Amino acid sequence: MPSRHSEGSLSALSSKMSETSRVAIVTGSGQGIGRAIAVRLAKDGYDVALFDLPSNEAQLETVKTEISKEHATKAISVLGDVTKEKDVESLVAETVQKLGSLDAVRVNNTVQNHVSQFVKSFRSGRWWPTQE
Repeated sequence: MPSRHSEGSLSALSSKMSETSRVAIVTGSGQGIGRAIAVRLAKDGYDVALFDLPSNEAQLETVKTEISKEHATKAISVLGDVTKEKDVESLVAETVQKLGSLDAVRVNNTVQNHVSQFVKSFRSGRWWPTQE
């Protein structure tokens, strides 16, 4: 089946994609399902913020390198613990600073509600949910 794009237009497409790409955070992305999701999102055109525990730093860097080599997207790695408010704040801030926005979050453990509340409050202009 012929390609829809000539080689010359692929370069322009890649450049345009990086200007308009979506950004996702994937927690637990150093291995297993988190890694697979991060790689798939990169394949689908997302810039990806990879997040995992400091003890998984080597695996996280391997995933970052793989994404950078194989996909036309950006990847950053951030170390921390999703159960710690300060680490989640740093994750979101660093993601937005380095990748420009935040469009999706995939949390690969039981604290999904904690992170989801934070992201909702971030998007609504409140940095952290207030107790009501």
